[in-house]
Amino acid sequence: MRTRWQILPVLLLVFLSACAAQKKAAPPPASKTVTAGELFDIRLPANPTTGFRWQVGALDEKVVRLVDTRYEATGSGSGAMGAGGTDIFTFVGVARGRGNISLVYLRPWEKGVAPARTADYSVDVL
Repeated sequence: MRTRWQILPVLLLVFLSACAAQKKAAPPPASKTVTAGELFDIRLPANPTTGFRWQVGALDEKVVRLVDTRYEATGSGSGAMGAGGTDIFTFVGVARGRGNISLVYLRPWEKGVAPARTADYSVDVL
């Protein structure tokens, strides 16, 4: 019984160190200029093991359109359970103008709960 209580502080220290060591990605630029027909990506740090996912909250579809979404794990092959990665949204400029993209980080099944994070972008299509 005593050895269980002795190992608990060690496990707690390891857990807290791992949390503190996670690198926060630099926020991407909040504005982008593209030409009509040009593809561009928005990359956001994510960790689907927590239940949270990035989703499109709002999109000016007359100016930009969502083409694809995908997730890339960080350190592919590292085997680190619970490690995060990057959600990648690919958009295309559709027509000249300025449009807005709003992405929200939430648990899809939690209705009526505010997103944990939001990411808003302005896109100029030439």
